[in-house]
Parts: sequence; C-alpha cells; structure tokens
Amino acid sequence: MRASTYGRQSSGKAKSIAEQLEEGQRTKDEQGWTDAGDYTDGSSASRFGKLPGSGKNAGRSGWTAVSDAVNRGAIDVLILWESSRGDRTPETWFAFLSSCRTNGVSIHVIQHGRTYNLSNARDWKTLAEDGVNNAYEAELLSVRTKRGHAGAAKAGLPPGGPTPYGYKRTFDPDTGKRIGQVVSIPESLVVQQLFKDVSKGIPILRIAESLSEPSDPWDPSRVRRIARNPVYVAVRRHNGQEYAGQWEPIVDKKLFYDVQQVLSSPDRRITRPGRQKYLLTYLAVCDVCGEHLDHVKDSYRCSNRRKHCVSIQAAPLEAVITQLIVARLQKADAIAALMKTSPADTRAFEGELLEVKSRLEDIRRRVMAGTLSIETLEVAETQLPQRIAELETQIRQATIPPALRDMAGPDAQARWNAATLTAQRSVVQALCEIRVGKGGRGTRYANKQEVALRRLGASRWHGDDKTWGDYL
Repeated sequence: MRASTYGRQSSGKAKSIAEQLEEGQRTKDEQGWTDAGDYTDGSSASRFGKLPGSGKNAGRSGWTAVSDAVNRGAIDVLILWESSRGDRTPETWFAFLSSCRTNGVSIHVIQHGRTYNLSNARDWKTLAEDGVNNAYEAELLSVRTKRGHAGAAKAGLPPGGPTPYGYKRTFDPDTGKRIGQVVSIPESLVVQQLFKDVSKGIPILRIAESLSEPSDPWDPSRVRRIARNPVYVAVRRHNGQEYAGQWEPIVDKKLFYDVQQVLSSPDRRITRPGRQKYLLTYLAVCDVCGEHLDHVKDSYRCSNRRKHCVSIQAAPLEAVITQLIVARLQKADAIAALMKTSPADTRAFEGELLEVKSRLEDIRRRVMAGTLSIETLEVAETQLPQRIAELETQIRQATIPPALRDMAGPDAQARWNAATLTAQRSVVQALCEIRVGKGGRGTRYANKQEVALRRLGASRWHGDDKTWGDYL
C-alpha cells in the first residue's frame, strides 16, 4: 500500500507541520505501508482563509497536489492528522471523498486511530459528517472573529494591521497581547506638518517629494491615505460607523475636517494640483454660453470651439479679480460675512452632536451593566450613528474653506502674495462666481483693468443677489 501524509497548520508554523509528518511516518512504519511522499501547506482549509495567489485557494498547492495524486492513482492511502486538516468546505470535501472512493484510496485519520474505506457506506458517512462539523466550526470561528472586531471597535481599540505612521503599538508585558497604541516622536510631528500643508492647498505631489528620503520614499497615495485616515483624530471606523478611539490624537478635528474639505474640493478633481498654472482656468465661465474659460497664450478664451464667444487678456483680468478679492478679505467682518450659516447654527449642530454621542455611549454602558436590553442597543446602533454622521457633515459645511479663513484679515494682500496657486484658486472658488461677457465696441475706458471690470458685470459674490455690474 502506497501512503502519503498531508500536513497543514493554518498559522503556518513549521514545527507543527513537522510533527504531523513524523506521526504520519510512524503510522506508515506500523502499518507496513510504502512511503509515497508527503505534502504540506501552511494555509487555512476553510472558505474564510485569505490565501496568496490568483484565487482564494490558490495558496493550497499541497492539497491540490494530493487531489492530483488521488486522481492519478499514485497513492492508496492518505494520512491526515485530523479530518479538518483536509478541507473545511463541504462542497469540495464531498467531491474529494467521491474521488477517493472512485480511485480506491483510503483515508487514515491519526487522531481517530483508524483507516476509513470510502467504499464502505458507514466510513463515508463518518468522514462526510466530519466535513459538515468542520465547516460549522469554521463558520462559528468566523462569527466570533467578526464579533471580536466589532467589539474592539466599539471599545475604541485601535484597528489591526500595520501600525499607522506616527504611532507605535503597546503590549501587555505579561501576555504579550496588543493593548493599544501611543504617539511616536518624531513621526507624529511629520503627520502634523503633513495635515497643515494639505490644508494650505500645497499639492500632494510636492508634499510627497519633500518627505521622501532614499531609505523611505513617499508617493502621493501615501500622503493621501494619511490625510484621509481618521485614526489621527482618535476615531475608529468599522463597517461604516465611527467610534471614539482610546488613544491620543495627533491632529485636532478642526484641522482634520479642513483637510477633508480641501481634498474633496471639486476644483481638485477637475484639475490636478501639480499641474495648475493659471488662476482662473475652469473657474471663470463664458457669460454667453456658460462654458468654462481656458488659458490660451496670454488670454482666457471660451472653451466652446464652435463659437469662442469671448476672449479676454489674462493679466488685466487676474489683476482685477485679485484686487476685488483682497479688498473683500481685508474687511473687518470678512469671516462673519462669508460664513454659510451663523455661529449660533454651528453651535447648535455641535451641541446636538455631543448630545447624540453621549446618548449612544450611555446606552452602551447601561447595556453592559444589564439595565437595558440588547435590543435597545441594536436600535440605537442603527439610528444614532447615522445622525452623528449627518451632524458632522453639517458642521463641516458650516465652516468656510481653510485657505479662505487663513487669508482673511488686514494683511490679506501679503497672505495672498505668499499663498500657493492652489490656495488662491480655492479662495476664488469659495468667494465668487466669475462670468466674463463680450467686450463693448466703441467704448473708451481708462485702462485695460477697467475694461476687464466692465466685462465682469454678470459676476457676483456667493450669497449676494446683486451682480458686480449692479454696484458699478
């Protein structure tokens, strides 16, 4: 009888696999079977296993070789430490049993101390039932794992996986179990500066280049992942919900949401920040047909190729726009006038947000204490996080863009001059709707800037019913 042993350990520990192979060899010697070679895998046998390769089970090359040996008639007996070491997916396990029965291959289970003849109905039933039980255990383990992840999220524990840049893990000195994470210096200072740079409108590519070192290269996707990660404000996301994390934040929430607003700006999606060269491309539109203006040579021109309705020299137009915007930002009440909602409305949103979060935490504590039912918590977990997300969105929308807020004040001109082009474009987009009309014939103006101002008559400040032409 030609016999082969199949050894598998889901965590891939070589010592455990070696022990299985030793027991298999001992069985071969005791039974007088001929050694036909052994097969091993370090991968999970259940449907939940995350395996390398192109498919979910691509990592179990050893088990694939076993199936091939059975179908080729290369072995007479397959030795397993226990039946679950084979296959925990019932559909494929039953198919494997059928292949063994067709090809006259028996299965010896060391833990059972017995060799099963698949031609025997009782033996086939025993291994088939083992397959169902093994699959059931895998399902239970998956449920427990998911509950564990959900429980860890609700408890505010940091997520698994790689440690976020700027933090380092902490472990229980007795058990070695991960218990949390703490801020790591100087990496956390890099994170803080990264958020500040993004909020100022500095292009992601430029930030990545400034952080790159030969031993630690950065790319834009890495910068963007950090800038989008709520872990830096001590927030844990799980299944679309957010939970307060039990670790120290690296950046404050105001800066974090400023960055989200910058990254979500439609202007960034229209034009790549690293390629922006002109102040008004895609922002100014043709007052005749509504198409945006492109920068062509030294002019802004309607992008409607059939008509090219309007064309205006770039330098005087940009000079007029800059003059108007700086004057508006220099006003004493500039910030208050630019708020989309009143400070009272924003405070009301923030107050309700704190109330809803406190209510949810109180329900969780009372359920843990046994004074409220689990059904009450399930209802709260369904409804309250949605309201929390809505309020956070309203608060973000109630604030003005960070680039605009940082530029307002008596020294607006100096701040405008020092700002990046991306930040300047953000201010233009947040403040006004720019529409350029056709030039009038036969009309004399003092200079080209006055010509540009007259052609901006249909433009308006956001939130203002009057156009700039109404003020002339």
